[in-house]
Amino acid sequence: MPIVFHGSGAKLLLNKLHRIQNNEPLTESDIKEILSQSDIVEWVVAYESWIEDIWNTIQRILESLHLDSPEGLDKWGSHIDSGFRTAIEDHERMLEGLELLSDFDWAETEQNTLKYLPQGTPIDGHVFLTIDGFNGGMNRGNKTFLSLVFIEPSIMNPAHFTHEFHHSGFTYWWKKHPIVDTWWENRDTKEFWVLALFQYLVSEGLANAYCSPKAIERAEGTDPWIDAHNAAIEEYESNIDSIFQLLESIIDTILADKIDEAKKLYEEFSIDQTGRGIPKGHFLSGRMTQSMERSTKISHDQVIELVQKPFDFFHFYNDAAFELGLKPVDSTLIEKLDVVLGQMKQV
Repeated sequence: MPIVFHGSGAKLLLNKLHRIQNNEPLTESDIKEILSQSDIVEWVVAYESWIEDIWNTIQRILESLHLDSPEGLDKWGSHIDSGFRTAIEDHERMLEGLELLSDFDWAETEQNTLKYLPQGTPIDGHVFLTIDGFNGGMNRGNKTFLSLVFIEPSIMNPAHFTHEFHHSGFTYWWKKHPIVDTWWENRDTKEFWVLALFQYLVSEGLANAYCSPKAIERAEGTDPWIDAHNAAIEEYESNIDSIFQLLESIIDTILADKIDEAKKLYEEFSIDQTGRGIPKGHFLSGRMTQSMERSTKISHDQVIELVQKPFDFFHFYNDAAFELGLKPVDSTLIEKLDVVLGQMKQV
């Protein structure tokens, strides 16, 4: 099935938000129309399970866009509020992005993505444009959400979006694992978080290493976006040992069954809080995957096959690390993970 593009929600929002430049508030009818538009509903539902009271938060933001930001917003709400206000100020750039994406050859995006997935991977994709000040790209099953806030029209091409569609292909194979089917429902168990960590590292590792390597490398040139990006990369490179220690702490905490603590560490690892769009875990997992690609002990095909065999990730990385003189993952932690995975397979 070809990739289907959904731009109506973003177009509606841009049209409505543009009026606020003249201090014209959104009406109750406007807000009702926005929150019932099918593409926007898909976007909000994608956040519903992990951002508390998301519907009411967005409504409060929409009601106050002609004024100051509403009081009492949490960090998630503040980012969404910022995205809407950016759309008001930067209407022309976002409109240009919408027009360009509406004319894209999404079949070319599909072909670019399939180069980094196992044979037989179907791409059943839906692209939803959003005005999301928090998440530039997000994948939920076969639905990909791309935010116009973070898209720069001058650099857009069909290959630019393979990252999120790679996640869709990964998800197809992930759902086929029997232990995923058994353990993927209860987020309060050690077993769930073992799976969640492997899902994150393999999915983001391969997508960043192959589909968007520029996201985890320093860029040439200078402008506010490039400067912020390079500052993040330089910070991560200089602190890579501490990021690695954070990963090992996550593993250790999960294995110790300290779920609440593990959730907090995982969030620090996997979610960017700075607004630069590059979580620590994206950077580290991408670099770990790149090291596997450089290793003579692991073939390119074996790295791609991690999509189907994700639980080899740490073994492959350590093989590469020992060959290339990089920091390995604590072998004791890997052995403990293998024991837990073995027990999970027996259920």
